[in-house]
Amino acid sequence: MPENENYNEGVYELQTWLREIHFAGYPISLIVPDGIYGDSTRSAVVEFQNYAGLSPTGVVNADTWDALYAEYLKALFKKSRPGPLYPFPEGEGYVLSSGEVSDIVYIVQIMLDTLASHYDNVYAPITGEYDSQTQAAIRNFQRISGINETGLIDKETWNALADAYNKYNNIDT
Repeated sequence: MPENENYNEGVYELQTWLREIHFAGYPISLIVPDGIYGDSTRSAVVEFQNYAGLSPTGVVNADTWDALYAEYLKALFKKSRPGPLYPFPEGEGYVLSSGEVSDIVYIVQIMLDTLASHYDNVYAPITGEYDSQTQAAIRNFQRISGINETGLIDKETWNALADAYNKYNNIDT
């Protein structure tokens, strides 16, 4: 707990919300949370009140508090990561093999299409069918990745493919 007698935990929380709202691109001045309701906090509150269509008093009443909290939640959502996608079945022993027609095959082929500009001979037409071209592309990807060249997509191959795709799309996992 800070030693300043003017420190207030509620003010610190308010300042934290205002800071997040600022970083989410809202027209609010950047403030450093210190738990003291000073001029910079009052100014940021007035800016927020103007933005939110509230009376710009600089006083945080219930309407301002509720509006701030709602915008704070929106700000957190804006900077959050999108939800992950897990199309590969979690069950033990699942293997994607020649002849299969499914949404997973489309996803694999799209990943291969993206990776084709980074790896040699990993392109396969996007058809949704695990055909001979897809199998050959997977064999090449497995060879390049140091995975046993089966031409089938098991969990190890899927994970390597997903990791490579994320890497070349600058997706931090």
